[in-house]
Amino acid sequence: MVAKKQHFVPQLLLRGFATAKRGESRLNVYDFKRQQYRPKQNIKDLCAGNYEYDVDDSFEEFLCEHVETPFGSELKILSQVTDRFDPVPSRALLRFLVVQLARTREAYEGSLAFTNAGVQTMFAEFARLNGLEESAFRRLRVSPSEPRAVRAYLAAYAATQYRLLGDLRLALIVNTTNTEFILSDHPVFQHNWYLRESSHPMAASITVRGIQFFLPISPSVACCLYDPGIYLYRDASAGVVIEASNEDVRLLNSFQAINAGALLMARSDFMGPTLSKLGTRYSETQAFFETATHVPASLRNDGTIRSTHFTQRRQLLLSAMPEFVKIKNKVRKRRIECVLRDPATVRAHEWFNEDIRRGYDSP
Repeated sequence: MVAKKQHFVPQLLLRGFATAKRGESRLNVYDFKRQQYRPKQNIKDLCAGNYEYDVDDSFEEFLCEHVETPFGSELKILSQVTDRFDPVPSRALLRFLVVQLARTREAYEGSLAFTNAGVQTMFAEFARLNGLEESAFRRLRVSPSEPRAVRAYLAAYAATQYRLLGDLRLALIVNTTNTEFILSDHPVFQHNWYLRESSHPMAASITVRGIQFFLPISPSVACCLYDPGIYLYRDASAGVVIEASNEDVRLLNSFQAINAGALLMARSDFMGPTLSKLGTRYSETQAFFETATHVPASLRNDGTIRSTHFTQRRQLLLSAMPEFVKIKNKVRKRRIECVLRDPATVRAHEWFNEDIRRGYDSP
């Protein structure tokens, strides 16, 4: 039987924050777009849509087999860690994280915004060259006729990218404060603190030095993946858990609010005011924004004209990181550079993609 309702944040992650009762798992939710607090919502109805990816469950089955199930048993272990762990992230964790980063509605909207930022400069230049009103053409947008196919493609492509994160290290953050970790409907927060002021066009890439990812997996445990060449996360490199301070918890929860598309979620009733406060404060804030520029068309030697268009994804400039995030002293002494962490792996990934494209183009 085909599942009509398909989740873009899997129930295995939602369940870690939920309260189980009478065979159901429920979460407290603040919807900041509707400005509504909804207590004790069934996770079956959260972060899901009718036929989100397909109408025959084939993509849901792919995600279940290759992404969610392999990570499920590891998620249970990580959620219960209180002392030591393996700082080398598993393939299952890397694949789950990079797919989760790409499979949400917020990721889809971000991809569409990136495309339209560039396309609109092309439309405007076309209008200018033809004596038409540029402002009207700048309002034009590309809108996929089959959004579910785009969402499935983004998630499927992300599943091939986990090797690009293989050099990162895992830190586990344990929360023993009186405030819980919360979860959003776009739960993997990506940021590069090292390149926070960089205007380099690649500064928002997952392949450059200084990348970090933050993913809460329960009210008391969060996973961080970080570049060990840039950061020192206390004794995390030796597999020792990090105990979060109250300020750490506040900042990690603010990351969820910044990242969210619409929903913030927590286990306990007492977290309701916190969800509402965070949702109100960060409702208009985004982790990334798109900018686009272009060079007006000019006449070339062969008689044709050409314009150059450039679109960039920029990260939000944060004011602080959790106190356990430290840039190494030896890194501070060097000039900040936006460079690839592992050029050989990036090139191998590009070759892989080229092989795939050539395969599609073959008769």
